Amino acid sequence: MNKYLKIVWRVVSVLLVAFVMWQIFSFSHQKASVSLEQSGGVTESIMGAVSDTFDELPQKDKETVIDQLQQLIRKSAHLIIYFALGFLSCNMFYSFKIRMIKSGILGLILSVGYAISDEIHQLFVPGRAGQIRDV
Repeated sequence: MNKYLKIVWRVVSVLLVAFVMWQIFSFSHQKASVSLEQSGGVTESIMGAVSDTFDELPQKDKETVIDQLQQLIRKSAHLIIYFALGFLSCNMFYSFKIRMIKSGILGLILSVGYAISDEIHQLFVPGRAGQIRDV
């Protein structure tokens, strides 16, 4: 790989990590009511896409299904976005010629550290609660 491509790889890697961190911060900075409404909408969209009969249910039954699945959707979203952060962090460290295993360890430390700081941040957002189990 030539020198120019290595520099581009490093810059893109850093920008991707920063973008995912910004996304996490943006989601965490939403008030609880906004976050619940958003995840409820995502849950409803997913159910409408995977179930032929969901749209035909009475509104009360739809709300019950959404309430039951919303926590699973929220935890899955946490898992996916933090997996992305970990993967991109490992890639970023590797782009700076840090060995693969060390890049993985540093990526894990960065991701867990950011998760902890994100939970602390949520302590200051109305209606949100920083919880160690979310880390």
